[in-house]
Amino acid sequence: MGKMILGTVQLGMPYGVNNTNGKPSMQEAMNILDYAYRNGVSMLDTASAYGNSEEIIGKYTEYNDKPRFKICTKLPIDIEAIHIPDYYEQSRKRLHIDIFHVYYLHRFEQCKKANVLEQLNRLKEKGNIRNIGISVYQPDELEYIVDNLSSVVDVVQIPFNVFDNVRWMRNGLLAKAGEKGIKLYARSIFLQGLILADANSEMCKKREVTHQIAKLQDIAKSIGSNVAQLAVDYINTVNEIELWLVGCETVKQLQENINMCKNAKNLGRNICNEVEKISYSIDDKVIDPRKWDS
Repeated sequence: MGKMILGTVQLGMPYGVNNTNGKPSMQEAMNILDYAYRNGVSMLDTASAYGNSEEIIGKYTEYNDKPRFKICTKLPIDIEAIHIPDYYEQSRKRLHIDIFHVYYLHRFEQCKKANVLEQLNRLKEKGNIRNIGISVYQPDELEYIVDNLSSVVDVVQIPFNVFDNVRWMRNGLLAKAGEKGIKLYARSIFLQGLILADANSEMCKKREVTHQIAKLQDIAKSIGSNVAQLAVDYINTVNEIELWLVGCETVKQLQENINMCKNAKNLGRNICNEVEKISYSIDDKVIDPRKWDS
């Protein structure tokens, strides 16, 4: 469906600071996947680290006899090169598919190991995976990949949203990635739900983003929108971002997300400037969920 990838971490484990529903039941997970398929979503993002997300997707695929989605999955964080072929086979069996659309390294440091990249290249040459990917957290990691690995890496997944954007655009980094043929997929477009929280909630006060959330609400109101749609529209406006991940815990949430993505439009430069001003005032501990306290 357009540029949306369905993120499935929520299907395998409770996830997100705004998650009030917990992990969906198996039936709800099947309903989510079926609704996604019937409404034009063509790609799923999962990982071995996402609880039993791969198994749930595999049950859906098995039930429907043939794959209905392009699947992007990630290797374990601590995988050794020698174990990659075996782990691919285990993951393939869990998902009941033969070809991964993107096979990601889950941590940037892994891409500096020549034997790891060699194993992924072998899988790609055999036709087991279409794209080699890396999930990163920092712009200097993307810069390293652009400068050194553009002949190997096809996709880089970056955190990118209305709170976290200007650091990725400095020195034309996103454009350089595109020029080298690297596709960029965005995750955390709602920052695990923090961006959608009430400005005066304890969650926002704890992370000291009450003012920034209120400012987002003001910007959205000024164009007759809401923060969620503003977040999607902003991502849609950044041409270098090819696709973006959106997760859900219920069919209702998925329906809302699909509608937002279908209605995504490009924002004017003035509105983008206002959004990007907010990014300058956000602390690094806010934009990186690994640094959040519970």
